[in-house]
Amino acid sequence: MVSNIGWDIRVPLAEAGLLRWLDTVVCSFEEGIRKPDPRLFEIACARLGTGPTRTLMVGDSPGSDTGGEPLGIRTVLVDPTPPPARPNALLGALATAGMEMEVFQALANTCSRKSPALPA
Repeated sequence: MVSNIGWDIRVPLAEAGLLRWLDTVVCSFEEGIRKPDPRLFEIACARLGTGPTRTLMVGDSPGSDTGGEPLGIRTVLVDPTPPPARPNALLGALATAGMEMEVFQALANTCSRKSPALPA
């Protein structure tokens, strides 16, 4: 996960049981750079130990989330409507990206659980 949120997103991710699905979380506030700066995406790839052409970015902001494209990262954008109005947007994006069925099902099961409220 690459995040521009100004606080530690790992806390609510852990509370929602989602952190276990992420190999790394790169927070702009810790790195001192913000998306769409490609360096943030390079950091994520380095921590994952993979190359940009083997990486998928799923996001909802064409202006921010496509920052890794110059490196070769494929980007799939979800509907930018507010998250409560698009509860399955991530699943549709993953299907569009051609994710393997096992990964898709695991994410579907995890995302279908109710998440705790996020900090304001």
